[in-house]
Amino acid sequence: MKLSCKSLLACAAIALTLASTPAVASAAGSSCTVDHLCVFKNANYGGASASTLYGDRNYSDNMFTYCFWACELNDSVSSIDNDMRIGSRHYVNKAPFDGNNTSFFIPRGGYRATLEAKYDDDLSAHRLTNS
Repeated sequence: MKLSCKSLLACAAIALTLASTPAVASAAGSSCTVDHLCVFKNANYGGASASTLYGDRNYSDNMFTYCFWACELNDSVSSIDNDMRIGSRHYVNKAPFDGNNTSFFIPRGGYRATLEAKYDDDLSAHRLTNS
């Protein structure tokens, strides 16, 4: 995209607008950091949480990239904030990630303040993906 400015003030305004545009917006009320995927123990982004930059094949090992508080989140996740630049798929069972593993997709920048009953307190893994 080609931009032109006719004055120093116009150039400054364009630069400020481009610099202040966030890559992905965080869900309201979430403490998730930009470019992270956050899972929370309680609905509405409350309780114990974990923030990660990567997929996690097995929540029961508690090997999240960044763990806050207890981190026993296997079968205990109730809300998710995806501030990544890629989507995420969340699974009821740990890996393998195949058609037999019940899952749902959250697009990049997406979030779920509450989960459907079949997923609430029942997730065991996630992976970063565009589908």
